[in-house]
Amino acid sequence: MPANTVSVCSWAEIIDDIIDHTDVTNTRLIRETRHIKILDRKSGACCKFLLICLVHILFVLYTV
Repeated sequence: MPANTVSVCSWAEIIDDIIDHTDVTNTRLIRETRHIKILDRKSGACCKFLLICLVHILFVLYTV
């Protein structure tokens, strides 16, 4: 094989590896974004629950 052909094949393999790694990274990014959305939703619900409990406690203390 001529030197140019080997060089082109090497570059093609490098580009294919980059594409594969980019696909894996994209998949991870989508998965982790989904996990963050779930955690954000759960933490928001927890904060609302704590706020409701605090308001309830304050109401009970105020009425006593």
